[in-house]
Amino acid sequence: MINSIWIILLIIGIMIVLLFFRKKINFNQSTTTTTTTTTNDSENNLKQTTNTPSQSQGSVNIQISNLAFKPQAITVYAGTTVVWKNMDNVSHTVTFDNGGFDSGEITLGNSKSYTFTSSGKFAYHCTMHSNMNGTIVVR
Repeated sequence: MINSIWIILLIIGIMIVLLFFRKKINFNQSTTTTTTTTTNDSENNLKQTTNTPSQSQGSVNIQISNLAFKPQAITVYAGTTVVWKNMDNVSHTVTFDNGGFDSGEITLGNSKSYTFTSSGKFAYHCTMHSNMNGTIVVR
């Protein structure tokens, strides 16, 4: 009887940990409008080491807070939609260095998205705050 209780508690604990990590990864689908543009910018230099690419072709979230893109550099697969959400009290933009995409002004609590359809390195910045930049590598 005691062994059964421990097994049940272990299973519940594993389920809680799995739910926590699923929310932490943020691969949930977004309800924002998706803009699809095909660009291939393999000329840009990668400014920071990137993480392991997401196997998902769903969406990946980048938070804009404290005058920074978080995470600053990511790697995804073609077909992935990246969603930038502004959590700052000031407006920002997401503007590709090559001019292939410009989100326009993103105000507090709002988001913009872009679906990457081709591989390459995509450097971007905020036109309102020159110290804010990021990089997305698409495989």
